[in-house]
Amino acid sequence: AVTALGTDAIRQRMARAICKFPSEWSRDGLEARYNWLKSPHEALTNPLADEAFTKLIDHARDLAFWEDVSDPDFPHANEVWHFPPTAFVRHFRQCRWLSSKELEQIYPNTYAEKSEGHLHQAANALSNEVRERYRAVLNRLMEKHSITRNPMRMSHFLGQGAEESRTLAWMEEHRSEASCNSLYAHLNGNDLPGDGYKFRGRGMKQLTGKSNYAEYWVYRGWLSRQSFTASWWNYQHPTRPNIATPDILLTVHYNTIDTGTWYWEAGPNHGLPHPQSSMNRYADRGVTAETAHVLTTQINGGINGLENRTYHTMRVYSLLGD
Repeated sequence: AVTALGTDAIRQRMARAICKFPSEWSRDGLEARYNWLKSPHEALTNPLADEAFTKLIDHARDLAFWEDVSDPDFPHANEVWHFPPTAFVRHFRQCRWLSSKELEQIYPNTYAEKSEGHLHQAANALSNEVRERYRAVLNRLMEKHSITRNPMRMSHFLGQGAEESRTLAWMEEHRSEASCNSLYAHLNGNDLPGDGYKFRGRGMKQLTGKSNYAEYWVYRGWLSRQSFTASWWNYQHPTRPNIATPDILLTVHYNTIDTGTWYWEAGPNHGLPHPQSSMNRYADRGVTAETAHVLTTQINGGINGLENRTYHTMRVYSLLGD
């Protein structure tokens, strides 16, 4: 038996065993339960002397409390089921559904932004109501896109989201119509006057540009890829994608978050999510400044807000990666 318990396979199975035996916190039968410590056997080559055994029993009796509990639902000391604590906690930690309090720690009411080595804090537009508006769908979609597979993925996703959406408070780009039309003209499939503003950043990851909107519309089944000319901006008389209601990314909360989780998986390849395009593969490299830099360029196309993205990624990992 001792040899078998030294085998890794046996130890791994036994580590998950749920066993019924008398509680160690009971005074009844203490000496009988620990009497095996006084005799040599294969598991104990140096048994306890009488004096040491008496000292141990006295100490255990002082710590015992089971008989002091007067609760009719409390089990008898001999009828207690024991869960292996480390295996139980390890398994329980696989549940990464964020509670209200956990999401508040990740995206608090006070917004912190790091730039040029300085941390600036300000009151945020985020409230409990806004957090709860998105919390359930955020949890569902992170699970759907395998972001909850490990704390590294969650930390990168939520850290990048802190910059892109100002921690869920800004789900729409805060630029004027004129500014958007000037900044985004002839970029990301915008080829008509007004496209810059019509297809401005929306959603948790600020989906921007007609071509990105078209890809998301195709992904959701709202638009057929055969209904418009591929790379339409390169042709004189193309058939453009018909995207009449881009604000649906704001008015339907599922869409607001889904654009972000979809882009997390499909963005680098601009199409349907698949393992080769998923940003999860970068996040799995670890929570480092270098990985945050790589993911920032994948999401942003540059390094806009890199210092702040890195700061929030590290901060979130300090909460989720313990």
